[in-house]
Amino acid sequence: MSTASDAQSPAWAGLDISGLGNGFEDYDIDARTPDAAGQLARFQQLSEAARAQPGIQHTTVSYGADPLAAADIFRPIQGPVRGTIVFVHGGYWKGKGRPNRAFLAPAWVKAGVQWINLGYPVVPDTPLPEITRQIGGALHAVVSGGSPFEMVEGPVVLAGNSAGAHLVAQALVDALPTEAPCRIAGCMLLSGLYDLRPVVATPAQEWLRLDAEQALRLSPLCQAPPPLRAPVMVAVGADEPEAFIAQSRAYARHLLGHAHVDYQEGAGLNHLSMIAALDGPEARFGRPMAAWLGLEGA
Repeated sequence: MSTASDAQSPAWAGLDISGLGNGFEDYDIDARTPDAAGQLARFQQLSEAARAQPGIQHTTVSYGADPLAAADIFRPIQGPVRGTIVFVHGGYWKGKGRPNRAFLAPAWVKAGVQWINLGYPVVPDTPLPEITRQIGGALHAVVSGGSPFEMVEGPVVLAGNSAGAHLVAQALVDALPTEAPCRIAGCMLLSGLYDLRPVVATPAQEWLRLDAEQALRLSPLCQAPPPLRAPVMVAVGADEPEAFIAQSRAYARHLLGHAHVDYQEGAGLNHLSMIAALDGPEARFGRPMAAWLGLEGA
């Protein structure tokens, strides 16, 4: 893991990021992800089964007036809670995927970890600046134990994929400064979009509707890096389009010297299979989160 005190940059810091400027073919993630519809259908089936599993307490809380401003909370019915993971789903800021990410929770709950799937209002009905404000407020409430997240226990890991990774990264800039409570044990950012300027030059602008100033302000890559106390892993699937890989490479490089940051490209993983690599303490990208929560060897 690379730290702010490293004398030399890690090898990945020199990887090519020219793909950032690629065209819509690279940013059209639905078309570029094999069997995207089938993978999402499996997420739904697995999530329906997860909500029916014994030993799990499932509740939903609202943090805003919009019905989508809600979080599904999965925790052990018995035994202590050893930490909390908050996951923000993707979907190009227009997907309503919170209910279909329940499948990520059971293995964590079995290990004594509370899992929170954090949803949010979506574009174009809700402008992206307002979505980032609401997610920032919700995550601040999580780490500070504010309403409606008083049930949060132990150290907290913040995680997100795709648009969700962007929303977490933007919250680190806007809503979770260094003076925030020191409950954040780590941040797991998968396949995120950290520079929105290339994205608004694609058909995604049909639902994003951002002007140039907004695209700049809502791009974590274009803001001062947050000086985080907690480790950050920036990861992307090796089978994802070059634009998404370049976004992650560039953002990991952006954090160097300001956070304990690591970067990984998941061999054999694409934009959706990366999500399933979080589905428990033994999963590919679950292992670092388990370590941050102190689960190793327990």
